[in-house]
Amino acid sequence: AGITFSALVKVYGIYSSQVQLFGDVCAGVACAVAAVQWMPQILTTCRLARVGSLSVLMTTAQAIGGVAATLNAALHSTTEMAWISYAFNTMMIFILMLVLFRIWIRQSRGISFMFSFMM
Repeated sequence: AGITFSALVKVYGIYSSQVQLFGDVCAGVACAVAAVQWMPQILTTCRLARVGSLSVLMTTAQAIGGVAATLNAALHSTTEMAWISYAFNTMMIFILMLVLFRIWIRQSRGISFMFSFMM
């Protein structure tokens, strides 16, 4: 990707529509990779209906960090495609987090279950 980007910049210039299109395609590929990364975990967690080795607390922290990273990218970028992969990845983490919370509430073990790693 780096060689292709360098060639496009050299031939067309950094602000050309060709370079913008290449960036848009890279963002789309990043979203597809994020879906491939998170969907098996989400589907397995739904199918098993148990939290397993996943940490509800750490998934929540990762989701909050994803929101912060998405906001940072959105506020400091010139196009929406520059931050859409951050937003998509954060959305996938939030879906997993909501699935974990649903299972956690169903198991109704209380707050000690969430912090059981500390004991």
